[in-house]
Amino acid sequence: MDDNKLAAIDYPHKQGSAEIERYLLGGQEGLKPGCWVEGRTVFGDVFIGTQNWATYSRPVFAYLEHIDIVRVPGQLERKHTASIAQGYSKSFTQSVSVNYSVSAAINVVNVSSSIEVGYSETETWSTDTTRSEEIVFKGPEVYYGYQLHMVYAHCAGSAAAQVAHYFRHHKQLLQYGRRLDLFYLSSVAMNKFHYVTEKESIEPLTWDAVQQQVLANYDPGRNDGKFDFDLKAHQNHYQRY
Repeated sequence: MDDNKLAAIDYPHKQGSAEIERYLLGGQEGLKPGCWVEGRTVFGDVFIGTQNWATYSRPVFAYLEHIDIVRVPGQLERKHTASIAQGYSKSFTQSVSVNYSVSAAINVVNVSSSIEVGYSETETWSTDTTRSEEIVFKGPEVYYGYQLHMVYAHCAGSAAAQVAHYFRHHKQLLQYGRRLDLFYLSSVAMNKFHYVTEKESIEPLTWDAVQQQVLANYDPGRNDGKFDFDLKAHQNHYQRY
């Protein structure tokens, strides 16, 4: 899908975990694939490649990823062990072919944005893994599982020349005629998941589609669009980590 079509998709803005979860997982109109997220900007180091980069970060989008499909025949009950994602979204880590890490102290971005991931800070900001969750399903039915993931936008100062090529989807901005800033996205899994019947299932967004959707709706030159960065965050002690 091209940028113009993606930019035309009108996802609503939601603020805080409760509002986001109600919209994506618990609304009367059923599951929703994604929404924009209101949030605060924080400033600190992100390790990409071989060094730390001074980076502005903020939450921008939440979306549902597919977990699995459970088929229960007849009038039976079936115990199913679901693999629930934890840490960075696997789709994110698989798409970035470089060493990438950040201090768990970056979690101030969630605290200040009223986002509760449901995992500890170190569990959230670490390599992708899974945990097991046992669920009982009743038949006859087919169930589709979905998990909530949170997307963060990053502006890494001066990083584009060295590491932009590691990110398939990104934007760049030349500042002051000499500094090439990098704009890219990351994603973490939230400890929120939900199973619905087949007739209530939806087609989830792919990580590629999410990245295209978010970046198509942001203009680095104007720092404007569906979201923006607070570029004074580095001056505020409470917005640094």
